[in-house]
Amino acid sequence: MKRLTLKEAWRLCVKGQWHWIQLRIKRGDKRKVGGLKVAWIDKHGFKDITADCFFCEYDDQKCASMRDWCNCCPAKKIDPDFHCRNSAYHFSLRPLDFYAKITELYKIYLKGAK
Repeated sequence: MKRLTLKEAWRLCVKGQWHWIQLRIKRGDKRKVGGLKVAWIDKHGFKDITADCFFCEYDDQKCASMRDWCNCCPAKKIDPDFHCRNSAYHFSLRPLDFYAKITELYKIYLKGAK
């Protein structure tokens, strides 16, 4: 995977992969979130994405030498308490809530990027 910019990580995660995932779920797709993530990645020709997540890929590219994961997660840059496995919006257990959370953070990111 080529080096991701912060802007690309946000766009690919929120406007691409997770937008598609939440649409599939709302339309009754019964695949697990992990399968949907991989399906989107394969459909769009990406290879070797850390944890099948563009936020994780960005984090891995920017902070690979750090001991703790998630230090460079784009969502954590907006909300320091963000974690994709938070019980209120766990990405695989509550995917629609997760999409709502990252969409909310994306709007905040866009305001700051202007």
